[in-house]
Amino acid sequence: MDSSITPPSPAKVPTAFAVRLKDADALWAAGRFDEARLAYEAIVADNPGSAAALCRLGDIRLRQGEIEAAHSDFLTASAVMPDSPWPHVGLGKIAEARGTLEEAITHFSRALGLRPDLSAIAARLEVAAQSQIEDITALLDEVDTSAQGVAIVGHEPTMSSTKRMAVAKRAR
Repeated sequence: MDSSITPPSPAKVPTAFAVRLKDADALWAAGRFDEARLAYEAIVADNPGSAAALCRLGDIRLRQGEIEAAHSDFLTASAVMPDSPWPHVGLGKIAEARGTLEEAITHFSRALGLRPDLSAIAARLEVAAQSQIEDITALLDEVDTSAQGVAIVGHEPTMSSTKRMAVAKRAR
C-alpha cells in the first residue's frame, strides 16, 4: 500500500478545536492579548466546557483588571476540570489581587497537591506565604498590645483568623 495516500492516524490529525486553541496561544505568546482574548472568547462560546480556554481567558481578563470576570472563568474551569491545577492557580492569583492571602495559599496549595512536580506552583505558594508573614509582622508591629487594643483589633471583621491568632499571641 502506498503510504503517501494513507490518511494519518486520528491522533496525528489536530481537531479544529486544537488548532483554534493553538492559534489563540500563539497570539498570547506574541503579546497580542486583545486578539488572543477574542480568540479564547470564541472558543469558549463554542466549547463552554473547555477548561484550557477558560483558564487562558481568565488570565487575560485578570491581566486587564477584570477580576470578577476572571474569577468566574477560573471557577467554571475548576468545575469542569476539578483535577487540573490551573484553575486553582488562577483562583490563587485572583485571591492575591484581592489581598486575601490565606485564600491564595489555599488555592496554590490545592494546585501543588494536584501537580507537585510543577516548581512554578511551589514558587507561587512560597511568595504568597511570605507575603502573609510580612503582613502579619507589619500588623503586629502596629497593634496596640494593651488589653483594650487587642480586644478591638481581635474583633475586626475583615481580619483573618490567622492574623487574629497572631495578635492574641503578641498580647500575651
